[in-house]
Amino acid sequence: MRLPIELCEWIIDEARDDPQSLHQLSLACVAFVHRARYHLFTSIIIRNVKQMESYLEFLAEHPWIPARVQKVTLSASIPKDNDKPNIRLLEVIPAHVFNSLPSLQAWSMEVRSSGHLPLKTPSLSLHRSVLRWYRRHGSRIRNLELDNISFKDISDFMGLVSSLVNIHGLRCSRISFRTEREPESSLAKPGTLRISTLEISTSVDTRAIEYVLARSTATLRSIRFSIFHYYPDYFGRLEKAMRWPKQLTSLVLVVNVGAEPVMDNSNKSLYQFLRGSAGILERVERSHMRDVRVEFNTDPISRLGSCLSHATTSLEACKVLEGALLTFPDPRILVSDVVGVQRAGRADFWSSVIGRAFPTLNERGLLTINAMHTGPLNPPDLLGHKSGVTCLVASHDSKQVVSASLDGTVIIWDSSRGTVLRQWLAHEGAVNDLALSPDDRRLVSVGGNAPVVWAIDNGVQNLAQLSGHKRAVTTCAWSPDGALIASGSRDGTVRIWNSHDPFQQRDMLGYRSAGPGLPSSLQFSPDARYLAWIFHHGCSVWKPLQVVGELPKKLPSHPDRDGVSINAFSFDPESRRVATAHGNPDRQGLGVDNLDACVVRIWDVATGAALAVLTGHWKRVTSVAFSPDGRSLLSASDDKSARVWDVESGEETAFLERVASEVAQTFFSPDGKYGATGASWEGQAFSLWRTEDGSCVAEFDEHARARGRVTHIAFSPNCEFLASGDHDGIVHIRSLLKPLP
Repeated sequence: MRLPIELCEWIIDEARDDPQSLHQLSLACVAFVHRARYHLFTSIIIRNVKQMESYLEFLAEHPWIPARVQKVTLSASIPKDNDKPNIRLLEVIPAHVFNSLPSLQAWSMEVRSSGHLPLKTPSLSLHRSVLRWYRRHGSRIRNLELDNISFKDISDFMGLVSSLVNIHGLRCSRISFRTEREPESSLAKPGTLRISTLEISTSVDTRAIEYVLARSTATLRSIRFSIFHYYPDYFGRLEKAMRWPKQLTSLVLVVNVGAEPVMDNSNKSLYQFLRGSAGILERVERSHMRDVRVEFNTDPISRLGSCLSHATTSLEACKVLEGALLTFPDPRILVSDVVGVQRAGRADFWSSVIGRAFPTLNERGLLTINAMHTGPLNPPDLLGHKSGVTCLVASHDSKQVVSASLDGTVIIWDSSRGTVLRQWLAHEGAVNDLALSPDDRRLVSVGGNAPVVWAIDNGVQNLAQLSGHKRAVTTCAWSPDGALIASGSRDGTVRIWNSHDPFQQRDMLGYRSAGPGLPSSLQFSPDARYLAWIFHHGCSVWKPLQVVGELPKKLPSHPDRDGVSINAFSFDPESRRVATAHGNPDRQGLGVDNLDACVVRIWDVATGAALAVLTGHWKRVTSVAFSPDGRSLLSASDDKSARVWDVESGEETAFLERVASEVAQTFFSPDGKYGATGASWEGQAFSLWRTEDGSCVAEFDEHARARGRVTHIAFSPNCEFLASGDHDGIVHIRSLLKPLP
């Protein structure tokens, strides 16, 4: 069957920007060849002088190609380790190329390198004979593109641009000059260029931008300006230059919000970008302006939302920018996620966050967010955060699950339906930990330098920020009696707070008292009398609000060796004992040489005395948990096993088999009949085990199918569901009401 020619052309046109697909389609069907040739040879790239000569021979042998070529790119490649780089390709007179391509309209020159240009890279300074040739024979060129070129002087840039007398479109990026000389006024006189469309960015030396704007005052209609950096002097000169074009009809400012981790200066950078954009809008000629647009390119969109939600200065800059935009007849803001894929439900959430920063434009429908579709591995049933899950807890009444994420959000889920009840942006940057109050009406979350207490029983309300820590807060806990909140920070302190208004600090341990290193994994004992945490190679057990100045008991990681880590701990239900998991990562595969360190130790909480050592694991023990009745202990290890122990005798009573990889965590079900284990590797299922005999009851592979790594597991107190979260942000909630085998 022969395909209609219209269908063949449509298929090829859809693949026009993908040369590899065009090649494959041409080989698959002869009917595609003619149209594919049209696209394949519309633009050609020449990488060296020798290739330029051989290409001319190729054109002579294929006479149908020259008429199709509309754009030529001279791409000089500079190897990273080249001691004698050269850009001769850009310096020669391309006479034969011009003469053999009758449809040539676009000319591009670039220098390609694996990183920054080597210091020895010569600067471009075209000889006067080359410029004369361009002026005489380059009248067909309508579009000029220059990328990653270091000119010797501003006059060299001016000479090249002005020699192509009929260019209407100019695109420049990464343009620099070796000298600091300013252009002569006679060379920058107004009205001598015919450029109507200009694409530039902050990577272009401001002298080049000033020259083009001054020379194109009467012809320039459209400017697209991308902002990657902010320099006050740069924007000061640019704002003045933007007054010169008198016929502008379109202005697009592209604000690039990068993918690097959120740091202390992120909000400052965004604030500068916003104010710089507003400064340009305030000075541009408005008489002919029809299209004014600010585009945010974000990677990911959650970073922009986080900055706009928490930074007062950035919100103030948004107000100024919105005010400047509203002075134009047709202003718009477009927000695009560079990744282009959003998990189900997240785009709507971030849209609402960003929309609050530009309320008037949002209300008028002039704010558009292009991040509404989901990717192929994220069907609607895979709900979750934009980034990895950092905490997962079940409410005490078993009706809800609360998850927190690296993207700064907290989500409250309906445990029976698996749907989102409430979600909000709790912190700028990651939420490191959270804890629910015993009545499930409040929670505390940590991220940044202050724990935040939220009321969650009727909507979400910020009740208090607990100020005192000097650095990021990494862990928190809520006492079982509901009276106290504990928090630990990178400043090395552990602080105790009143859990009710006025939320004042009640107690504190300084760096030396809390233990060397950063406190992590804060946990109150079930009777709320003790607080324990892990520090560098040890575990501290403290009785807060008791004797003033009383120091915590420090449980050593090893009786006679330094450098062994404690990785987890667990209180027994009666708050009489605490179990600790020991061992270091086995990076060299020598776990058998470290047997005396890879153990579980049981301690008396009141005295700190060692009660028992449970041996059997031969690699690092990663997790430990007491059973609800306190008679058994469940441990997990990098040796790909989980084991059940009798606490009184210290004997192993069950060995959990069929574990595919290192086990990162393990939990007892609230009735003590089952244990859940999560693997350390991506793409591994996590398992449910019968603790009586160690048999595997079920394996859950939802995360494994999406190549996720389970980071958190939580049973509901009534044993009706099992929730899990992974490093990709997905949360699953499974019903356990169906009888288990």
